[in-house]
Amino acid sequence: MRRLLISLLLVCSCSGFSRYETQLEAGRMDASWPACSCTPSSLCNPVSQVNESRREIFAFHVDHQHNYDWKRTINWTEVTTLAVFGLPPYASELLCWAHQRKVRIVRGVGFPNSQIPNVTARLQWITKTVADLKQGGLDGMNIDIEGNHANRGALTALVKEARHAMRRELGPTSQITFDTTIYPSATNKGYDFRALNQLLDFFVPMAYDMCWGTTTAKPNCPMSGLKEGLGKYKKLGITGDKIVIGLPWYGYDFPCTETSAPDTPCHVVKPFGGGKWQKCYNEMLEMEKSAVVAPQYTPSKDARYFAIKDSKTGKYNQLWYDDPVTLRLKYDLAKSERLRGIAFWYDECVANGDHTHMWATLSAYLQ
Repeated sequence: MRRLLISLLLVCSCSGFSRYETQLEAGRMDASWPACSCTPSSLCNPVSQVNESRREIFAFHVDHQHNYDWKRTINWTEVTTLAVFGLPPYASELLCWAHQRKVRIVRGVGFPNSQIPNVTARLQWITKTVADLKQGGLDGMNIDIEGNHANRGALTALVKEARHAMRRELGPTSQITFDTTIYPSATNKGYDFRALNQLLDFFVPMAYDMCWGTTTAKPNCPMSGLKEGLGKYKKLGITGDKIVIGLPWYGYDFPCTETSAPDTPCHVVKPFGGGKWQKCYNEMLEMEKSAVVAPQYTPSKDARYFAIKDSKTGKYNQLWYDDPVTLRLKYDLAKSERLRGIAFWYDECVANGDHTHMWATLSAYLQ
């Protein structure tokens, strides 16, 4: 999903939008959230009246486009938590607006893998981070530490220390969550999932970028991979009420080696383009207007795809993405598995376009 300026685990839990990485490089991940100035001042307190019986809708908020009408685009009656990565220029207004509607604002945070065993560095980071959350009136943190291959005990200690400090300073309703790979067994050297399960409000397994490094175009989030990953969490004793499954509101624009319009397969050019090939849902809809191979679904309906011709190279691209049809099946799976809820990367992917169908599919999931 995201690269926090650390080494990546290239097995299903990696990547991220290059626009997000730009924010990291610009230091906006470390910038302090402005002190809360909501009126009334009670809106500066973490959201306390939360209906725990309803499903969690956890939206990642990343791009911070200056022309993004976030008030209108986000469905504030359905979203329960907005996880904000970076520092939007409208941060103060966003916090007040969300709290007025009983929506949590948590901050996406990371910590350098190399410093995980460093007790002093951990405590300094926790002190600064929790103080920032408190002054900003935020509701908690969404931890994104990817590619960790060692010191899993120290990582557990970091989460325990962060949870203790946050509950002490923000109160018992503050929220702490962790973005993890869809395949936990692939990363058990760096992450003690059973221990983390005792500390977190829930995990957010990232069920996307499963096509990372592929040589042929294929789904970003195949249903088979999603089912397999959830099964692995279940084997670890992690129950559905501790899982908010992360699903993609974006896809991949795969450049093909073929010189004639490909149906399937499309053999992907090398090297793999990673985040540079990712396109938001609204971008996919616009590009689909130029399709030279009619849009269609995979037999299992876990992805929609079409082909376009690159006017610069004369070659063809295949574009694979999730839409309301494919996501509905994945939401139904989440419901049948009794998961705590749905997360999606990311809300700006329906900005400045037709977003009604995507939200309507989420509404159906909540019924």
